[in-house]
Amino acid sequence: MNIEHEPSDLLKASRILRAALVAIAAAAGAAALSGCNTTEGAGKDIEALGESIQDAAD
Repeated sequence: MNIEHEPSDLLKASRILRAALVAIAAAAGAAALSGCNTTEGAGKDIEALGESIQDAAD
């Protein structure tokens, strides 16, 4: 069994990771810019951010 990885495989993984991080940063920025005035709003913002991170990880 050969476990070695091709450089192109590592580049693809790097691009996927970079795209996920950009998505997370965009979601965090959107949540920060939208703001919230109540604790309930903050909870919804945090939940939405968590869902965005989970979707990016999938």
